[in-house]
Amino acid sequence: MRWGRTRYDFLRPVQWLVLLLGDTILPLELFGRSSGRESRGHRFHANHSVSIAAPRDYSAALHQAKVIADVDERRARVAEQVSQLQGKGEQVALSQELLSEVTGLVEWPVALRGSFDKSFLDVPAQALISAMKTHQKYFHITFSTGALLPAFITVANIESQQPSEVIAGNERVIRPRLSDAAFFFANDKRSTLSSRQDRLSSVIFQRELGSLLDKTHRMETLAASTG
Repeated sequence: MRWGRTRYDFLRPVQWLVLLLGDTILPLELFGRSSGRESRGHRFHANHSVSIAAPRDYSAALHQAKVIADVDERRARVAEQVSQLQGKGEQVALSQELLSEVTGLVEWPVALRGSFDKSFLDVPAQALISAMKTHQKYFHITFSTGALLPAFITVANIESQQPSEVIAGNERVIRPRLSDAAFFFANDKRSTLSSRQDRLSSVIFQRELGSLLDKTHRMETLAASTG
C-alpha cells in the first residue's frame, strides 16, 4: 500500500515506529516516521499511547491495551473461541487458510454465532460456503453428517456491550450475498450445460487451436477413445 506523495510500500499506512535495543531507543527515520517507544492500544477499547520500556515488555504492554501482538496466541484464541461455538453433533469448518486470514484481521478476537434463513439451503452448499468464506470471512458449520447448517461464526474485533446487535448486523450483511447465490443458481437451472455449448464458438481458446468449442470437441474425442 502507498500513501501520500511518498513511494513507501507497506501493508497499511504507518502511523508510528517502535525501535528498541534493550531499553534504549534506536534513532531512525523510516516511512516518514521517527522511531520511539510509543505504540498504541486497541482503537476502540484502549485508544491511547502505550509506552514500551523494553522489547521483553512489548506483548504484555499491548495485551493490557487489548491488543494480542503474538500471532500464534491470537490464532489459538480465534480457533478456541470458534470451536466453542459449535453445538453437539456439529462441526465448524476451521480451515487453516481462513483461520490465518481472520487472525490477521483482528487484534482482540471475539467469536460470535449467527444464522441465515433455511430456505437458502436449497442452493448448493459450495456456493453458500464460498459466499460466507470469501466475502465475509465467516466459518461455516455442518452437522456430523456433513450437511450444511443455516449458521455461521464470525470473529469481531471488539467486545461489544450488545453482541446481539453485532450478530444482527452480520446476518443483514450475509443475506444479500446468499440471495445473489440463490439467484444465479436458479438462473443457471433454466438451461442445460449442453444447450450452452454452441456459445463457446465465440470464445478463442488459443490462436492456433481455435475456440473453446473446438477444444470441447477434442476433449470429447479423447474421452471417448480412452474410455
